[in-house]
Amino acid sequence: MKRLIVIFLTLVLLGLSGCQKVLPDKPIPDEPRKLLEFPGLQWNMSPDAVKEALGLQDEDLIEVPADEVSEKCYQIRVKGEALGELFGEDVVLAAFTYYDYYEGDNQGRYGLGSIGVAYEQDADMEVVREKLTQRYGAESPYKYSFIEPASGWQTSRVYDAAEPTEGTHIAAIHELVSEEPHFYWGSERKEGDYITGDIKATYRDLLKKVNPTADNFDESLDAALQECSAAFIHMMNGVVSEKIKDEDGNPRVFKEVIFNAVTLVQVMQRAGDWTEPIS
Repeated sequence: MKRLIVIFLTLVLLGLSGCQKVLPDKPIPDEPRKLLEFPGLQWNMSPDAVKEALGLQDEDLIEVPADEVSEKCYQIRVKGEALGELFGEDVVLAAFTYYDYYEGDNQGRYGLGSIGVAYEQDADMEVVREKLTQRYGAESPYKYSFIEPASGWQTSRVYDAAEPTEGTHIAAIHELVSEEPHFYWGSERKEGDYITGDIKATYRDLLKKVNPTADNFDESLDAALQECSAAFIHMMNGVVSEKIKDEDGNPRVFKEVIFNAVTLVQVMQRAGDWTEPIS
């Protein structure tokens, strides 16, 4: 089965462990299953709000190289000892990624869209998996959709990621289900729970620009909004990368948990001009 492997953390995976601090156990809101929020946080929170919510200090942060910062997103990395134990195992490093898809006066406001948490190489990810299940419920498929030209080439369903192509259509719903070493939790809330009314109308117009000839456009868009997960969690239990090596030249083994609501945050910012946390 072809896997969508999202690796957020490729650097500084060793030597930053500790357990001095445990993250807030109380989620915001009180039903984390609905939108799969990271403990104590909400999607689209500002960097300063995240820093305050987690009690982080400047010395807890790792400077991100300038060549890794873009106009639309940037990342703040947090040392493992600042986060301590999370879901039963010590954190090595965490990366909080913020996005700015606003237009007009709100450009320059960044909102939280994804979080990557890396664990020690000897971490027991079955413990992490059990703790995730206790907090977020049983594992469930992560559902998503693509813009797909007639030629079969696929690209992300972010509306400004492709030029108009003759014969394009929105493809059927895809899903990723748990299978060692990948495990998934799809949110109870769907994209259509948030992308409604004027936001949906604006989103439709933006998508239509890259799907001008799609004969199944409205039907497929409605289906995508009704079925696609608003957020998801992806746990990697020892994913081996042949491209990324450790200090000894051996394939890097990833033990990570990814929290992701990028599509929802981008749409709410671009189509809805939404500046508040999403809950």
